[in-house]
Parts: sequence; structure tokens; C-alpha cells
Amino acid sequence: MAPTVKWTIAPDFVKVAAFGEATRDDIVAAIVGATRNPRFVRGMGLLVDGRALKDEGGSCLSHDDLREKTDGIAALGFGRCALIADETSVPSLVGSAMSVAGQPPTYGLPTALFSDSGSAERWLSSRSRH
Repeated sequence: MAPTVKWTIAPDFVKVAAFGEATRDDIVAAIVGATRNPRFVRGMGLLVDGRALKDEGGSCLSHDDLREKTDGIAALGFGRCALIADETSVPSLVGSAMSVAGQPPTYGLPTALFSDSGSAERWLSSRSRH
């Protein structure tokens, strides 16, 4: 699958979906593009759906690899970040918000890990800062 990154703006958050072998630069470029849209509001949430991302061998990315691909986004004006990873790569709390315990907030943002978009969207919408 060719690398692809798409973004949309919901009322409370920006959703970025990455597919194939999308690189960190591809993902960051999409996030930056969304922040330039007139509908973007500082403090919105960011949802990064990486369930369809693959590594060079065709395997799903781990949640740690997904975090690395979205590193450095705090300065772009987001209030919090929800990451959606393939459920096989999400540690035991599949399907619910999971702060990445024992680590400082990723990118300086409150961050939670999910295995489904519905839970991630509800978490972002319920904690909207704008």
C-alpha cells in the first residue's frame, strides 16, 4: 500500500489518518496543513489514527513507533492528543483511554492511546479546551 496521510477537522479535534508506509515527515506535514486551515482553533485535540500504518516488512506499527512519528507537535497549538494504534500493538487496556504510564506526557501534550476511533473521539470531545 502506498503511503497516504489524510486530515479532516471535526468540531473539537483534527483527525489525521495515516496509511501504508507513511513517514514521520508525511504525518507532520498533514498536521501542519490542518493547522493552517481557517477552521483550526488553538487548543483543539489531535487524533492520529495509525492503525493502517505498516513498517517496511508490512507489519503494523507499534504504539511506540506511532508516537515517534508524531513527535514534536506540541508547538503547533494542540490541547491534547489521542493515538489510535492497531489493537495488537496496544498494551492490555485495549479499547479505553490509556495514558502512557510512567512517561511524561508525549510532546508536552496530555496523550492517551486507543485501539478504536470511537473511544478516542469521545475522549477528545469530552475534554475539549477551546
